Amino acid sequence: MKRFTCLLFLMLVICIASSAQITNKILGLTLGVSTRTQVLQAISDNKLHIRERGTDIIACTSNSFEFGGYSWSFITFNFYKGKLYAIAFLTDRYPTCRENFSGLTIALKEKYEKYLTRNDSYGNGDRWVEYDDGKTTVSLSFDFRNNRYNGGLLYCDKRLMDMKSLKDKSEL
Repeated sequence: MKRFTCLLFLMLVICIASSAQITNKILGLTLGVSTRTQVLQAISDNKLHIRERGTDIIACTSNSFEFGGYSWSFITFNFYKGKLYAIAFLTDRYPTCRENFSGLTIALKEKYEKYLTRNDSYGNGDRWVEYDDGKTTVSLSFDFRNNRYNGGLLYCDKRLMDMKSLKDKSEL
């Protein structure tokens, strides 16, 4: 009986620890695992419009795409060695981007506070918040550039992002 109780407790701890990690599954896709073919299917399933398609990126637009309870104008899917390593949700509609940033700041803090690695505010009103659990990074940004407000939510597979960064730097 004591062994069963210990095993049950260990399973509970593992479940709690794993559920607290930053999600790496977005739109039915898994960062670091999903392929271009799977991403193209998700784009079709979500009725997104492809604006640009390159070797390492697929950029989409939408008039009314919702993710995480917020409205987004653009979605980009980034690849490294054929695997999805990043998904970015972006908007340049004001006040939507300001509202998204405010609401998401609270939601991400409630969910991932122990993974906070960056929370920067700049004199011009720009903001950057980042959470990293060692496997997945989620970043939230708000800025004003080229007479436009911009807001973004970025999910990255840390391992592939680091590999891509090393490869990019090796080209210098």
